[in-house]
Amino acid sequence: SVAAAGSVEVSPQQSTTYTITASNSGGDSSAETTVTVLPPPLKITIQEPENLATVATTINVRGSLATEATYINVAVNGQRAWVEGKSFFYNNLQLSAGDNEITVLAVDSEQNQARASVNVFADEAQPRIELELDDPIGFAPFNSALKVKLNGLAISPDTAQLESSGPADTEIVKNSDTDFQLTFTSPSLYQIYYTVTVGDGSSHHATTSIAIKAPFTSEDWQALQASVAALEEVYQTELASSDMESARQQVLAAARESGDFSSVTLSDSALCLIYKALIPIILDLPNPSEP
Repeated sequence: SVAAAGSVEVSPQQSTTYTITASNSGGDSSAETTVTVLPPPLKITIQEPENLATVATTINVRGSLATEATYINVAVNGQRAWVEGKSFFYNNLQLSAGDNEITVLAVDSEQNQARASVNVFADEAQPRIELELDDPIGFAPFNSALKVKLNGLAISPDTAQLESSGPADTEIVKNSDTDFQLTFTSPSLYQIYYTVTVGDGSSHHATTSIAIKAPFTSEDWQALQASVAALEEVYQTELASSDMESARQQVLAAARESGDFSSVTLSDSALCLIYKALIPIILDLPNPSEP
């Protein structure tokens, strides 16, 4: 029941049609309107760690992104995270003992922004096992050394085990309980799981992430050159009809619209790009009025 005149505040979680019906001795009369609820253009879900968890003072952060944008930049507590597809990760985030807020910020190619955070308690008594890779991203086939830092944890010899999740088997060569060689042949985002036993028989574990991209071919190299040449052409064309700053903003917009560049930053004299999340490019944007 509502007043004959006035308004009602609603908060639909999905697209909803509202119908109002008025009745008196003369009969009924109805009218309706539909409120369309759109999903947010960019949404962050933090999968690890869980909110209010008790963790070690070194942890990994990973999660997923909901967006249709061509690229997304992500930072975890102000540090650049790695993005692969619609997933992100940051390995070995250092925390202070006690309460910590972990904040993830994301900006997509449409300049939409999103923020998510979790609160954790970092306990210095928790075993602090760190897994260090040569590089958290690479082209298949990719070889990487993995070193384990136990930070004083006394382990039982020859009890360490390493496993990997992904679309294909990972070749793992164990040199010691803290030294491994990994070979990845299929592109995907992999989770690496390390388990070790200590003197009292209890097990402790640690995880890390690595993104393996499809092989970079000669065709990819040609596509890279074509993408850069297209941006240079935009700049030269805009310079002919507008001022230098407008031309730089236009080439910045063109780079953001391209699905090839996962990061785009404009400085005073250059456009800094990351091609396919891995190859850095600096595109000079010269001032034609200067030497």
